[in-house]
Amino acid sequence: MTPLRRKMIEELQIRHFASCTQKNYLSLVTRFARHYGRSPEQLGLKEVRAYLFYLVNEAKVSYNVLCGHVSALRFLYKVTLNRSWDLDRIPYPHREKHLPVAPTAKRSSGSSVASGTSSTGPP
Repeated sequence: MTPLRRKMIEELQIRHFASCTQKNYLSLVTRFARHYGRSPEQLGLKEVRAYLFYLVNEAKVSYNVLCGHVSALRFLYKVTLNRSWDLDRIPYPHREKHLPVAPTAKRSSGSSVASGTSSTGPP
């Protein structure tokens, strides 16, 4: 185990992070390091932002996966490595907003059955 990994585990445990969160953060940081083939200690903000860009545009990861990477990298650099970066430079993504689906005539015709009324009227 590398000293950096050991330190990150200690920092996560001191803050009482759930064990699944600890495993997830360590896994995501490992992926980041493997992507560049170097220790995260040797990588900077430029590489973090390029990696996030890669995740969005090439790997096409989901919103939740991207948020996990952002959280893990923010924790690594701010807490574990004590870098005094402006964390706004490692932004959380905005969730895509989808408009609600408007009911069509076909969909709304089935609603009377669900409410217990009949299309022929009361008996």
